Amino acid sequence: MKSLFLIFTIISLFFSSELFGCTCLNSNSIIEDYNEASIIFVGNVISHSDTNGYLFTVQSNYKGKLYSVVYVNTGSGGGDCGYPFKIGETYLVFAYEHNLNYYTDICTRTAEYSNSKLNLIFLDNLP
Repeated sequence: MKSLFLIFTIISLFFSSELFGCTCLNSNSIIEDYNEASIIFVGNVISHSDTNGYLFTVQSNYKGKLYSVVYVNTGSGGGDCGYPFKIGETYLVFAYEHNLNYYTDICTRTAEYSNSKLNLIFLDNLP
């Protein structure tokens, strides 16, 4: 019986992120999230890589220096908080730079464009 418990404990620890899921503790204001993000843009997903990166065409740029396309990494979903982007859909993306790469996840203000009205009002009214 002890060995069965030990095996279950080891498996649980190994897959803990999948078992317990992603936990977001962000309760920042839009101003704080704006200040913390490296780039903020509205873009359309045009491709997906095997390493959970997405290529976007940039439609509107709110923060950061971007070209007409940008590559953003995210997790694969489940317990790693990855954002479930869909090719062909448009999103408001808040991303952070780390080691010259951009990252986002479900704990940011990244959202489908159609669900981003309040954030877009704020961004459209920045000086």
